[in-house]
Amino acid sequence: MYSTIQSKTNKRLLLSVIIFLALVLATFSCKKSNSTSGSSSATDTVTTDDAANAVSDAVSPASAGMVAQTQTTVVIINTDDLACGEVKDTAFSGQNAVGAAITYSYAYSSNRLLTCNADVPSSFQFNFSGKNSYSAAYIASDDSAQGNFTVTGLSPGASQYVFNASYIRNGSETSKVRNQYTFTSNINIQSTNLTIDKSTQQIVSGTATVSISGAASNGKSFSYSGTITFSGGNQALLVLGNGNTYTITWS
Repeated sequence: MYSTIQSKTNKRLLLSVIIFLALVLATFSCKKSNSTSGSSSATDTVTTDDAANAVSDAVSPASAGMVAQTQTTVVIINTDDLACGEVKDTAFSGQNAVGAAITYSYAYSSNRLLTCNADVPSSFQFNFSGKNSYSAAYIASDDSAQGNFTVTGLSPGASQYVFNASYIRNGSETSKVRNQYTFTSNINIQSTNLTIDKSTQQIVSGTATVSISGAASNGKSFSYSGTITFSGGNQALLVLGNGNTYTITWS
């Protein structure tokens, strides 16, 4: 009888030990899992897709990007009465039309210079800088921008203007998709062969290098570089990061 009671007691003790060890193991596993998850989250930063959204809107005229300012430059060339060697300083601004899906505003100061060769215009220099902001489908931005455009092809016999263009934007963006990061950025676009049809005032061809770098609100930095190929028809192909491709379109 004593042996039977002792056997049952030993079984209960063994069962208690097994349950206790199982609980300890489960608690350890849970803590390890949570720790791993936290570590992964801490390494998250702005993705290539987020960066591509910012670059696309820095290009598109729908958000008052670089293309809009090339169009402004063409209008000035066609309508300004600048004399050879004359420098003119002006301010200009703009905002979206009422009811537009993408809202924007900008205010720039600018200077321009017409260079001539034997009284024949040879190049037009247009420099501007100021503030701009926009809210598009995937991202909103509050930036400063500066551009330096040198335009050739001014002779009446030429059908196209050719831009040597530098366009830089610095500021902060808020993504509306994915991780919805708030991040700072520096966007640098450089082109030496941006070609614009004089009659339509639209870009018909050209390439540009682009880089974007900055930091997300969690302090994690990012940096991507790539190319933009303008193919006419109000569109361009952005290749960013490790060969990721994006189509930029505008109307």
